Amino acid sequence: MMERPTLRWRRAAEEQAVAVSAGLLTPEKAYAGRLWPAEFVAAADATLTRFDADLRTLDPASDEQAWAAVERVVT
Repeated sequence: MMERPTLRWRRAAEEQAVAVSAGLLTPEKAYAGRLWPAEFVAAADATLTRFDADLRTLDPASDEQAWAAVERVVT
């Protein structure tokens, strides 16, 4: 199974925060928390969770339902 990007983003931010605290990385070089703030990651994860739930309810023969689910997650 594929790993959600939100897991990678959260892990990168946490690892960089630890490295900054340990003096191994300067705050200026710790980019992950700026690129993927916790609020953004939480919202993206909630959207992906809803998308997963939508996919489970689809009729496999319905392209229209699939495209509607894709449209909802993108917008």
